[in-house]
Amino acid sequence: MAGNYRARVKKGDLEVEVESTDKSYVDSRLKELLSEVQAVSAHNTPPSPRKPPGRVKKQKKIQIKNPSKQDEEVVGLDLPGIVAHLKDSDDYVQIEAKILDKRDILNRIMMCMHYAAEFSGDPFLTTGQVEAITNQLGVKVAMANAANKIRNNQKYFTGKTVRKKGQTVPYKLNRQGKNAFKGILKGKSE
Repeated sequence: MAGNYRARVKKGDLEVEVESTDKSYVDSRLKELLSEVQAVSAHNTPPSPRKPPGRVKKQKKIQIKNPSKQDEEVVGLDLPGIVAHLKDSDDYVQIEAKILDKRDILNRIMMCMHYAAEFSGDPFLTTGQVEAITNQLGVKVAMANAANKIRNNQKYFTGKTVRKKGQTVPYKLNRQGKNAFKGILKGKSE
């Protein structure tokens, strides 16, 4: 009478039993099952709580914003046309002397908005467009600086929408801003 050979492996909730009359089959099958159980347990075990060596860089989160109707309207503005209109204007000599050659950011912002209103039907500009126009003129005003000047001198500007965090707000010169810009060109200081 041939004997039965049996092997049983238990790992956590997993229990496997192999039974046969051939001892070599049971031994080979037991080795295969043990290696599979070890591979599965190694795959499912949580990583060790030790800290990684050295400094680990944090990954930056990238936020993709869906374009709104407002952004689509702003994109269609002809910035090189505004710059060309400004350079062709009768007041360009005064603009060079009193605005472009000076260091006043507020005057440069008002100049951009004034000539944008003259050139196109839409007088609103964003701080990014102000940066692009002033960059083409060779006297770049950074977006952050333009935003700070507009926020600190709101008496001269009117926003198209209410300011919200993360949204671009186009601005235009209001009546007081237009008068102030005309005064700058005439040589009057405030």
